[in-house]
Amino acid sequence: MSNIPVPAPRYPMIGSLIKAMQAAISFGDKLGVLVIDEVETGCHTPELMNQVHVLEFAKRQNVPVIAVEINQDVFNDSHTLAINTKRKLMPFVDRFVNKISFNAFEPNGTHPDLIATLRTINLFPYQSKLVIMGFSADQCVRLSIFGGASRPTATAISKPGAIDLGYIIMTSPDVLRGDRNTALDSWKTKHNLLYFETI
Repeated sequence: MSNIPVPAPRYPMIGSLIKAMQAAISFGDKLGVLVIDEVETGCHTPELMNQVHVLEFAKRQNVPVIAVEINQDVFNDSHTLAINTKRKLMPFVDRFVNKISFNAFEPNGTHPDLIATLRTINLFPYQSKLVIMGFSADQCVRLSIFGGASRPTATAISKPGAIDLGYIIMTSPDVLRGDRNTALDSWKTKHNLLYFETI
């Protein structure tokens, strides 16, 4: 047995998110895509166009796409869906899920929540990879990936994110909007995050 240390993965990982998705599919990995809070303000941004390219690839490969959006109406028990179906990304979306806090994985008191939806389409923890894109990189996307407290107060309760729950995450700065520089700098040492320099 060799005592040569295994080098840590480069950050960001060299290569393409779409090529990595293709490789995952060819290896038989379970794969899904989460679009988190993509409100499409500034709808001609490069990141949004990149999201469309990734979603086009997912659609061609029959990779399920879930859109997750915060819906304050859930607090009022109306359970209405706040997602605007005319948006540019919506033709690629297979399922819609409401959330009531920054973290998409926090139970929302309605059915189905995100965890239940992922299980319905056979995307189970410790068996699946999730491609995550959306807005904002330093808030909802970060908390959905890594978990934490939605509101940083002394009494805030930390909730698990996708990685805590056992998912492997794939993403790229090219599909994230919001305060990306602040967010991505803190992601450098995280495990189970495959972070690609381009789509």
